[in-house]
Amino acid sequence: MPHDALAESTSAWPLAIVRFEVTWDGAILLFEEVTDLDTDALPGRGKQGRVTLKKGLIHGVGRFRDWYDRIKMSTVSRKPMTIRLVDAGGATAVTWTLDRAWPARIAGTSLDGEDEEPVIYELVVVHEGLTFAAS
Repeated sequence: MPHDALAESTSAWPLAIVRFEVTWDGAILLFEEVTDLDTDALPGRGKQGRVTLKKGLIHGVGRFRDWYDRIKMSTVSRKPMTIRLVDAGGATAVTWTLDRAWPARIAGTSLDGEDEEPVIYELVVVHEGLTFAAS
């Protein structure tokens, strides 16, 4: 049977990206953009990485706020964080897991009294390891 490259390319690429769904400790955040999902791994040498998430909504803001408040009080609470690339059909295309992650920087947006969900313009997360798996 001949290889159908056209059918394969239209089903696999380009991936229609809708959002990144970020979860940890029961809180869910939806972001439009994620950068720095890379790691420099050298045998025997640990290195902290940073991931930047942009244009996001928080569901479960209480947990997120509590987590961030503990960080500000120098009580670092490192938790695993999962970032899922969700396609137009709602299926997970790729999943990244950040080990022992914590928020290092949060930047808000202009606030609008009609918005129902808190909005984050940029969230920088520091982590102590990154793994990924394609679905």
